[in-house]
Amino acid sequence: DLYYVDHWVNFGTAADGSPLPAGGPLVELSGSPYAFAPEKRRTIRHLFVQDQWAIAPEWALTSGLRYDHYSDFGATLNPRLALVWLSTDQITTKLLYGQAFRPPSYQELFAITSRSLPNPEIAPERSQTIDLSFDVAVNQGLHLNLTLFQLQQSDLISKDRNRQYINSGDHTIRGLELEALWQATTTLRLAA
Repeated sequence: DLYYVDHWVNFGTAADGSPLPAGGPLVELSGSPYAFAPEKRRTIRHLFVQDQWAIAPEWALTSGLRYDHYSDFGATLNPRLALVWLSTDQITTKLLYGQAFRPPSYQELFAITSRSLPNPEIAPERSQTIDLSFDVAVNQGLHLNLTLFQLQQSDLISKDRNRQYINSGDHTIRGLELEALWQATTTLRLAA
């Protein structure tokens, strides 16, 4: 019942297209072209496979593939790869690659509001990430991590001048993350 809409009004336009005088009795618009949000159904099917290979004693490769099919906008296929190298007893190096998506929401696809117009032809937002991570076990209680990353997003969903949802462009974010995890005592852990 996620997309079930029950819409009643006492002004505007009736379900048959005739005008309604303001303040009259409530009239149901559910299921009519004049309802602010049509009743819709979204069916999602997905399949995910993943495997890990020990390439050498210090090397592991994990790969995965996910297929999603949405009844209201179509299908998408997204791979993920992770190459892990136990560089030393204290250092683990990881190279990660992945693709993902954000499906259009019900409002972006179908709902008319005072601030936005839907677009049933809108595509999902897509992203690609690449991470290079170095995890250092300084000692048994202290771990440090440095991750360099790049995130590329495309088909970003926004509104145009007419307030209609559109796929509007893309952007790239690059950066680094620093992490520290210290198990100070058996009952005290600090993270930054």
